[in-house]
Amino acid sequence: MHILLIEDDDRVAAALRPALHRHGMTTTRLDHGRGAVDHLDGVDVVLLDLGLPDADGLDVCRAIRAVSEVPVLMVTARGEVTDRIAGLHTAPTTTWSSPTTSVSSWPGCTRCSGAAGSATTARSSRPDRHR
Repeated sequence: MHILLIEDDDRVAAALRPALHRHGMTTTRLDHGRGAVDHLDGVDVVLLDLGLPDADGLDVCRAIRAVSEVPVLMVTARGEVTDRIAGLHTAPTTTWSSPTTSVSSWPGCTRCSGAAGSATTARSSRPDRHR
C-alpha cells in the first residue's frame, strides 16, 4: 500500500513514516499542500495534515476530491468541534487527532484502502514525484 503523507512538521513525519514502513507501507511525503493533486498516481491512501504552511488542509482535501476518490485521512491538531465539522463537509474518509503515532491506527489505513478497492481514480497523468 502506498501512502501520500502531506505533513509539514518534520518531527511528525519522522514518527509516522517509520511506523508505516514497519507495516509494509510505502510513503511519499510532501511538506506542502499546493500541487498535492499532482502526486496522486499510485496512491492508495492520503494522510493529510490540516495545518499546512502554504494551504489550508480543507482546501487541499477539496482539490483532491475534485480529481480522485482516494481515501483521505485528515490528521489534525485542531480540536475545535467546528473545525472537525468543517472537515467532514470536505468528504474525508476519517479524521484523526494529531500527533498520531499509535500502531493501532494503521489498520484503519488498510480498511480505508480496501474499501476504495482498486478505484484509486486520480485523473492526473503526471508521474509521482518523490521528495
